[in-house]
Parts: sequence; structure tokens; C-alpha cells
Amino acid sequence: MKLYCGHIECKWTHNDRLELIYFRQKYGNEIFDAINTAGNMTARRYHSQTLPADTYKRVDFYVDLTDAKTTTVFLLKWAWRLDKEKIWDPTT
Repeated sequence: MKLYCGHIECKWTHNDRLELIYFRQKYGNEIFDAINTAGNMTARRYHSQTLPADTYKRVDFYVDLTDAKTTTVFLLKWAWRLDKEKIWDPTT
């Protein structure tokens, strides 16, 4: 199962490591560590909708959960921090 965890907006020149640093700054170390413990974090990159698209990108972060027990524990503990409007990835 793939769950939406949040997003950031940054420049196209910023690499993967900087994106993760920005995610940690915005959402906190606790949820970042919980996501990495529960499953694999993946990212999708799009043109920014609020900033100039030629310079800025929007990065959506998802966690891939494969184990039912891990998924249940993660949702019980962290569902309040996830975006309720976009919690499920419609493409999977």
C-alpha cells in the first residue's frame, strides 16, 4: 500500500538529499524516522503550481508499506499527521 505523507516545494537544482532535509524540517524528525522504519519512502516530482514552474518543483512523498501489521501500526500512530484529502495514492 502506498500512502501520501506530504509535500515540499524547492528548486529543480536541489538533489534528493536536500529534498529529504526539507521534508524533515517541515514535518519533523519523528514522522520521518517512523516512515523510514515502516517502509520505503518514495518521491514524485512535478512542476510547481504556486511558484514559477521553470525554477521550482513540487515533490510529493509517499511511503510504501507491504506488511499489514506495519501498515496498521503506522496508521494508528500517524494518521493524524497525514493529509486526509490525499492519503491514498490513486495510481496504485
